[in-house]
Amino acid sequence: AISVVHCNEAGVSRVFTGDAETPRLDLSQAGLFRNELRLVLSGEEYQMTDKSIPLEDVQFTEITWSEFKSEYPGGMVYKWPAWD
Repeated sequence: AISVVHCNEAGVSRVFTGDAETPRLDLSQAGLFRNELRLVLSGEEYQMTDKSIPLEDVQFTEITWSEFKSEYPGGMVYKWPAWD
């Protein structure tokens, strides 16, 4: 499983993966704390930039949405609902 996390406030992105037997990471967000995203992994809270998060960081390249759609026309992305 892979989870992609981005914090607009801090301008930081991270990509995490777990072990091969884990079909889904128990990872969610808990709002902002000290101007960056607060993550919850299996009930434990971490700052997004905390290097002690017990998941493996995956190398990645940030691209624009139009670049992604062009390069991966069949790619699937979960689009969070837009709340007004």
